[in-house]
Amino acid sequence: GFTLFALRPVVHSWMMDLTPPGLGASATAMLFGIQAVMSLITPVAGGFLSDNYGLESAFWFLAGAMILANLIGFGLARISKGAS
Repeated sequence: GFTLFALRPVVHSWMMDLTPPGLGASATAMLFGIQAVMSLITPVAGGFLSDNYGLESAFWFLAGAMILANLIGFGLARISKGAS
């Protein structure tokens, strides 16, 4: 939580830089809406995996989610460089 709290202004600023001028409020709503949905799904999925396949599977799920998030971030960075 502490790390995510510290990164939130950075992610929000980056999102605003990638967003066209008239869509800042919509992009902000989408950013926080997706974060809320993922915050709901992740513990439920982790609990399901842990109960049915063992605790190690929940850690692999989280590792996969982090890798996916990094790949999406890398893709966004490449897109934003191309748009400049």
